[in-house]
Amino acid sequence: MRRLVLAGIILGISAYTATAAQTLDLIAQKGTIRIGYISDEAPFSFKKKDGNPAGYAIDLCGKVADAVGRKVTDLKRDYVETTLADGFDAVKSGQVDLLCGALTISLGRKARSCDARS
Repeated sequence: MRRLVLAGIILGISAYTATAAQTLDLIAQKGTIRIGYISDEAPFSFKKKDGNPAGYAIDLCGKVADAVGRKVTDLKRDYVETTLADGFDAVKSGQVDLLCGALTISLGRKARSCDARS
């Protein structure tokens, strides 16, 4: 089965109507980017024995955080463990600013990701 890395560059979503620019402003105000990750999707995203996140998607999200960090001085990263079932809701509710993980594309997930960005 073909799997795609979802580095849910679903930036934003502290509220249903938040724009990417508003989300970046909130990240800048807090000085922290909250990165949600699915902890049982090795090698894409998983929790290591020491409790730290790792994987291809984590690396990709780290690059996104680096890019945001060029605009925000002293940006901290806060990794938030989530599940496949709750990931989009975590973005929509503002619990996380960026979602990392691996999943296949389906019409339902595509609709949920678009809904999360609105």
